[in-house]
Amino acid sequence: MFGIVSDIRALVELGIQSINKLRKKPQLIKLTELINDWFDYADCNLEDGINQAVLNNKENKVLSYIGLHLKDYRIKPNRTLIKKWNKRMGYKKALLNSKELFIKSSRLPYEGVTMSDFFMGLIGEFLSFYSVYRSKDSSACNYSNIELPVKFLNFYVYNR
Repeated sequence: MFGIVSDIRALVELGIQSINKLRKKPQLIKLTELINDWFDYADCNLEDGINQAVLNNKENKVLSYIGLHLKDYRIKPNRTLIKKWNKRMGYKKALLNSKELFIKSSRLPYEGVTMSDFFMGLIGEFLSFYSVYRSKDSSACNYSNIELPVKFLNFYVYNR
């Protein structure tokens, strides 16, 4: 009798998880669009100079959207997603399951990062990049610290 009850409970929990996952997908797609808009604006205006008011407005839109819809959402890639990402980055077959290489190549600060922490880290990386980029010696610039997390977020949302 207890086995049947526990099986039913497990099925109900699995159903609830599936429904929650389906409900979050449109919100993640909208968030990805907002972050891509922020990134495209910053990327296209590096040479001409960035209007901080416009950039701050875009950042506030993203942060308010996260606060309203994805406050407690964490980026938790599973083993299959890690393998797909590592394969996309061009690692050898023996290294596809490596979490260390995944963290390094996706530029995630840690596994299970919240969306607000993810985006705040992205803003911080961009501001430090931009301050060095505007200086006379821009050899220390590393644009991949901004570009790779955005690419990973797109990959994560559409492949999870």
